This record gives sequence, C-alpha cells and structure tokens, in this order.
Amino acid sequence: MKVTGTVGSIGKDILDDAYVTLTNDNEYSIISVQCYFAKDNLDGISTLKEGDVVTITGTCEGSTLNVLLKGCNLVTE
Repeated sequence: MKVTGTVGSIGKDILDDAYVTLTNDNEYSIISVQCYFAKDNLDGISTLKEGDVVTITGTCEGSTLNVLLKGCNLVTE
C-alpha cells in the first residue's frame, strides 16, 4: 500500500517501535494512519518533522483507532 500525507507526529510505542502518524484533514476524526518502520530502516524518518508531506509504502495490518501500516519505507523521489 502507498500513502501520501502530512506528518502529524513521530515517536515510539511501548515496545520501542518507531512510527510516523499521518494527520487526517477532518478535525473531528480520531482516525489516522500510523506507519511503523523496522529498526534497520530508521534513517529516512530521522530528518522528518511535523508538517512535512511524505509518501510511505507498507503493508496494511488492520485498524483499531488508527489504520496500521507495518514494514514501512519512506519513498524518496
């Protein structure tokens, strides 16, 4: 799956897995896209900041409150 969006946050979950969350343009929505990166693929996200527009590829692994993408890669053009 390939998604393009605006970086809302960058962080790590309780298991120390790095992720980038893409914002949702609807201010009343709680759903966003949470993109998880492998530990050996963190170079690309180390320079990101909130508000950057990015394209990310990954495998959709369902949704709870967010749509979850795993095994993500930052697409550079």
